[in-house]
Amino acid sequence: MKTALIKVRTTVPSPLDGAYIEMKGSLKEKLEKAFTYYNKIIFIGSMGILVRMIQPFIESKVSDPAIIVVDEKLNYCIPVLSAHLGGGIDLCQSLQREFGCTCVLTTSTDINQLTGIDLFAFRNKLVIEDPKAILPLNSKLLNAPPLTVKGFPADFQVPTHYLPSKKQADIGFESGGTVTNLQKQNLVLGVGFHNDMTADALMEAFANLIPKDFQKRILILTSHEKKWHHRVFHEFARKCNIPDTEHFSNSSLSQAIHVLGLEERPVVKKYMGISHVASPSAYLASKKGRELITIKGEKCKFSL
Repeated sequence: MKTALIKVRTTVPSPLDGAYIEMKGSLKEKLEKAFTYYNKIIFIGSMGILVRMIQPFIESKVSDPAIIVVDEKLNYCIPVLSAHLGGGIDLCQSLQREFGCTCVLTTSTDINQLTGIDLFAFRNKLVIEDPKAILPLNSKLLNAPPLTVKGFPADFQVPTHYLPSKKQADIGFESGGTVTNLQKQNLVLGVGFHNDMTADALMEAFANLIPKDFQKRILILTSHEKKWHHRVFHEFARKCNIPDTEHFSNSSLSQAIHVLGLEERPVVKKYMGISHVASPSAYLASKKGRELITIKGEKCKFSL
């Protein structure tokens, strides 16, 4: 997951310099760019400044990037936005381990040493079928534990305050929950697109062409290395809330094309040096996984 570094006082050196991609421009420009292209944001500066500045960019706890605020001396780090579903707490705790800063947690489940359903889902690469269920489930966890779960594989480690049940349960693995279900986020999406295509147009094609049951379950977005370096690729990944990305060279993709037995496409080869992008990228990023769907739009192609 890509992490941006934003510093209020850019002239003050930080141990984090060089470890993360530092944003350039005005503070507003930095935040706008970070929200557009990055999954996580480390903000070095005042909490008050951050809270005032991010308001125009916030959309949803399901899709907003994780933001943590850190003081200049790295005494404290605090999750501010998307602490659970976005991985903010885990980012804070990684800084605590590496730099010794104190991780300050304020969420009720965290300070009571309970794993909220949203944090449990994030850490296990699961999607919450109905995000509206997060609040009532976490409230139950705090006020009348445990949560009941069913259908989880025997080797799947659930927290001690989640009680397995063979009958009715709050949460089902894939299906069967009375409140919601947790589904695997285990799909890979390969994409190829024309250079003149915008992220909004690519998003529209994605929404129309990829079945809705699959859209939230994509873990990795992948493509040719040239497309990975295109801004549209990363903006699209953020719009779809796809956490991870991968890219491949012509050499790797050519081998995959041969294995898959894909027919020659002269037009694509003229511009990319290879005949296919979406299908071989998805094949490689999924570790030779099974194809679910490959579909072509007017200026793009998806392979799931």
